[in-house]
Amino acid sequence: MLIRRIFVSDDEFFSPHKVSIRVPKDGDLSIRYLKARGRPIEALEEDIVSKYLSIVMTVIELGGCYGIVSALIRKQIGLDAKHIIVEADP
Repeated sequence: MLIRRIFVSDDEFFSPHKVSIRVPKDGDLSIRYLKARGRPIEALEEDIVSKYLSIVMTVIELGGCYGIVSALIRKQIGLDAKHIIVEADP
């Protein structure tokens, strides 16, 4: 993390599953590692979202973290649906 603080001055932005997310510079290194290696992030969750959620469905999500799954859910249910995200980690 110290090396990242020295060499990475800004937050990083990724677009997994064609949704944009911001990872703070002091955030989870595993996400950056997976993206650098071209590996999928939240692939199982993407399958679940596309299979079980539909347009205008109300969703309560526990543990939004960086918002990858949150963005997938919002994209699937549309802007008019209710989507409540609860995150324990400030």
